[in-house]
Amino acid sequence: CDPCSYCEGKGHVRSVPTIAGDILRQLRKETYLHPQARHIIVKAHTEVITFLYDEEGIRGAGICRRARKPVL
Repeated sequence: CDPCSYCEGKGHVRSVPTIAGDILRQLRKETYLHPQARHIIVKAHTEVITFLYDEEGIRGAGICRRARKPVL
């Protein structure tokens, strides 16, 4: 976690890799809970989406293949 710039370091802001990991875990859960869904929509900050495509691309693609549906 990074120090929060808004509250002058009294709180914490979760880092981009932490949020990306949370999204990947949630994707696995959602594909299991909703096997009939045609696609999965992920809404996140641009930095997180870029991280998912650049750093986690291989694992993310694996989720799409196993789920047999696109992640948007």
